[in-house]
Amino acid sequence: MGTLVGTWVTHGRGLPAGALAFALECSAERQREAAKQALSIVWTGPSTDAVPVRRTDQALLELIRGARRRLIIVSFAVYKVPELAEALAAAAARGVSLAVILESPTESGGKVAFDMTAALGVEGAVGMTFYSWPAERRPVTSSGKSASLHAKCAVADGQRLLVSSANLTEFALSHNVEIGLLVRGGGIPDRVQDHLEELITRGEFAVAPADQM
Repeated sequence: MGTLVGTWVTHGRGLPAGALAFALECSAERQREAAKQALSIVWTGPSTDAVPVRRTDQALLELIRGARRRLIIVSFAVYKVPELAEALAAAAARGVSLAVILESPTESGGKVAFDMTAALGVEGAVGMTFYSWPAERRPVTSSGKSASLHAKCAVADGQRLLVSSANLTEFALSHNVEIGLLVRGGGIPDRVQDHLEELITRGEFAVAPADQM
């Protein structure tokens, strides 16, 4: 502490003591938050004995099955994932509010070529709302190409977050080489959920008409 005070006196250049105290408290809070957080490597592909990892499909299904209030899933593509569809339908049936944000054949200008809700296999599920990124909200390059909804993540109850390179497809979840992180606890899952909720509220992600997914 003596070293800190000496540095403050020498180099603080008039920084109020209250400001220093606030900075120290913020640093301590970040350390407390990090101590509550657990990270796991999520992987699809060849395994080794060097590092323990979680399979991507197992981590995602665990996150969905553990959701109790709110679940948000974001993906570029969905295709042939019946076990995932069953888990989502079960979550909706137990009262979880589901938001599924997907790339759209219509809004993307044909970057995906098939009906995402049909591919997921949960059309009409009560409590599940599908969103897309409206074309008019997307940045466009000078050559006229629009941006893609390319994120892949899932967050449950602001407590568990999966960020992955994997789309919601059979190959991505079971066969490809994919990597991600599962975050449990701490403040990051809650902040990601707040961010996605705000994007929905602002209309950056809009409820997708059934004929546009």
